[in-house]
Amino acid sequence: MMTGRAFTCIDYYNELSMRCTREYLTEHCETMTKMINECKLVNIAQLNIQLEERLTMILDPDIVYKIASVVYFDDSEQPYTYDYKYNQKKIADWKSDGVDGFFLQLPLDNLIPHLRLSEVDLQAYLKVANKINKQHLETISILKYGKTSNQG
Repeated sequence: MMTGRAFTCIDYYNELSMRCTREYLTEHCETMTKMINECKLVNIAQLNIQLEERLTMILDPDIVYKIASVVYFDDSEQPYTYDYKYNQKKIADWKSDGVDGFFLQLPLDNLIPHLRLSEVDLQAYLKVANKINKQHLETISILKYGKTSNQG
């Protein structure tokens, strides 16, 4: 792998080991600071529980998409660099094809060697992990902004 892509891949593997994206962690910390400043102990406990739940997750599907976007590139991409904007679009296209279709076509153990799940287990896990991510992000949005991200 070329240097530019390799550095990006290292960043994404770090996210994988944290079990959350950098964006998630940033939103979590900003919301935690807000809750501390407002002395909302119940909300602080809720955010802490969410972070603890993430520690038990095998992986975050969004991070696997990111890693795949580094490793699998098309003819229009430069193999030496990683174009974040282009790859966000590529990931969105993959997601629009459906989680099962994308992940089940990939040899995931090439991207994440320690991942050993059967196809049935992988499908079930991905559905649950996506629901957990959605719930965690909605909780952060409600606590930080007083609304869900879907409400604009």
